[in-house]
Amino acid sequence: STEVGVRTLNIALIGEPGVQPEVYPSGATYFFPPVLYGWHVFDSGLQNLAMTRSPASGARSTDDSLHFKTSDGNDISVDVTVAWRIVPDKAPYILQFVGPDSRAAEERLVRPVVRTVLRDVLNELRSEQYYDADVRFRKAEQAREVCNHYLVPEGVTVEQVLLGEHLFNPEYEQVIRDKTVADQEAARLRSETEAAREQMRRELEVAKGTVNQLIEEARGEASKAQLAADATFFQRDREAQALL
Repeated sequence: STEVGVRTLNIALIGEPGVQPEVYPSGATYFFPPVLYGWHVFDSGLQNLAMTRSPASGARSTDDSLHFKTSDGNDISVDVTVAWRIVPDKAPYILQFVGPDSRAAEERLVRPVVRTVLRDVLNELRSEQYYDADVRFRKAEQAREVCNHYLVPEGVTVEQVLLGEHLFNPEYEQVIRDKTVADQEAARLRSETEAAREQMRRELEVAKGTVNQLIEEARGEASKAQLAADATFFQRDREAQALL
């Protein structure tokens, strides 16, 4: 149901020979004389180009992952899966300039463009950024947009770029793991330090409240003592005046 056909005029009894611009959709039967005309079928459905380290899951029987260097100079390989499709209306153009079927379009057009673009985009990252899923997702989306910039005019659109497992040099992997553990330990110590600081702030506020309470109580007692003394003074003054 996703296939489209393209007719080629081999012998020009009528019209110009070569690839004809008309696209024949699925769901019908077409009859052409086999000598006068050629016939090619393209699958416009979603295709997956898997370039992986494992021959069991990739498109090739060897290590087909993407090998390049990070911006800080470390060697890395990344498994990549690209979901792409042929634009049906561009099937005659692909037949004329790329190849006779979807497999040829993948090998001659999609694969070289995608691998080149992905290397250019991904080697902008530093080594430790490959451990950040959000950064990888943004770079994959950027790669998809750049791929479409080159491929859409050629009759192919990239729907999605998926970055899979990445692999550094084993020694560097150990360095990255040690650094990650150290960063986590530093973050834990910073968190504990901040918690202790907050606890000290709370205790200081409690102490200030207690001191303020004691000050107010002392002021209250002093005020009461002064009032009592004033009352006693007033009383003694009256008594002294009476005796006088």
